[in-house]
Amino acid sequence: MDLSPRNILVPLAGARTADGTAIIDVRVADEPPAHNRAGLDAQIAMLGDWGGLYQSAMTACAAVRRLRLRPVGVGRLRAWRGSPLPGYVSIPNATALDGLDPSQSRSAELGIALALVAYGGQARPDVIFATGQLESRARPSAEDRNVRVEPVAEIATKLAEIRQYTETASIERGSRILLFLPAETIDGRDTRAAHRDELGRLAEAVSAKAGTLDIHPVATLNDAVVTLGIRGIEPTRADKVLAASAAVAATAAVLSIAWSLWLSAPIGIAFAEVMLSDGSRVSSPLRAVYEPQSAAYVMQPECLGPQAMPHYRNGDGLVLRTVIRDQGVLVNVLGGYHHILVAVSERSDVVVVPPQSFARPLPSRSGAQTFTPPPPGKWDVSVAVPIEGIPERTKLFVLAKRGRPFDADALATSTRNAIANAKGVDRLNVATTHLSRIASYVDYTFRSTEGDVSCAP
Repeated sequence: MDLSPRNILVPLAGARTADGTAIIDVRVADEPPAHNRAGLDAQIAMLGDWGGLYQSAMTACAAVRRLRLRPVGVGRLRAWRGSPLPGYVSIPNATALDGLDPSQSRSAELGIALALVAYGGQARPDVIFATGQLESRARPSAEDRNVRVEPVAEIATKLAEIRQYTETASIERGSRILLFLPAETIDGRDTRAAHRDELGRLAEAVSAKAGTLDIHPVATLNDAVVTLGIRGIEPTRADKVLAASAAVAATAAVLSIAWSLWLSAPIGIAFAEVMLSDGSRVSSPLRAVYEPQSAAYVMQPECLGPQAMPHYRNGDGLVLRTVIRDQGVLVNVLGGYHHILVAVSERSDVVVVPPQSFARPLPSRSGAQTFTPPPPGKWDVSVAVPIEGIPERTKLFVLAKRGRPFDADALATSTRNAIANAKGVDRLNVATTHLSRIASYVDYTFRSTEGDVSCAP
């Protein structure tokens, strides 16, 4: 028996769905998209018509992967195949969805993540509402599994939409209804206390249908997963078929498959701190300016644009360090990992270079001492990338793989071909899907600009 579909109901202020409500039905099931001509990530390709929701789904998928939920039983084979999250995301009642500004879709991130988790872990099929955005500019360490749930606007409006939905929709009498909200409001108040009246009216509406309402303000996605009682990712039918096939395979064939799977298995790569020669540590990525006189990068305050998007001016440098936590004996014997950098922008050409190209001295905050990034090692890489070109959004990828080094020319050609028919931000989305099929990666999105932006002191 395969996994049963799971649904999460998400209120989106400003949206109107096919059934006339502002509640979208996020569904995860073993139902792949009929078409995916744009080359998007197949798991969330059915959200591709709404760019904002597609990007929110990418954030949600990344957040669930970061939880590193353990596969159950033969479900472990799914992780070996490089697909830790089963199911495909769709919105059945969004056929006529309109009126939704892309920035509003971020409040759907918690709901999409919970739908993936509820399906993969086969949570109880309760009626579940969720609103909240997931941290977007986090720079977690390699061992950090916590994903913060950040506040969203218009909570009162969304609670009113949920109340109206429970009053008019065909929710079965006696249902258990779960409501997940950010623990704090945008102005820093306790959500339950700030919206006591609205929550009380919602509870009355649920009680009128002989149902029960469980309200769960959550500070992290991890808290919500615990509330759902998820023990891990359950095995799918494909996992069971693969397990049966492996059981009867010859020893030589099994070893060959295991070797191939090991080479292509996901690699735990993450951004890390840069340690300077004076002993101080600074989170990366970060902004710096190259000074030819001292042949060094001098760190600068962070610059943020709308929606907290990091901005870099022409002439700035982007300094980053990545580490890999999977430091096994076998990898060490085989020479460690291989890295490469790929930059994909809304309009400019694809850039693919080995990380050695950007190694330069890096000074401390005081500028009195310098630190020279070492050549890429078996487990980590430190680079400083000069920012040049037209104002646009760019996604920078650091890819890592086992076995043979990357072929930079072949990678550049395949990435250009993959995004040939995409425009604007879709180039970044399609490139993400393409590169995810080639190697494990960590990415960082920023905007280059010629204008003034807000910089922290």
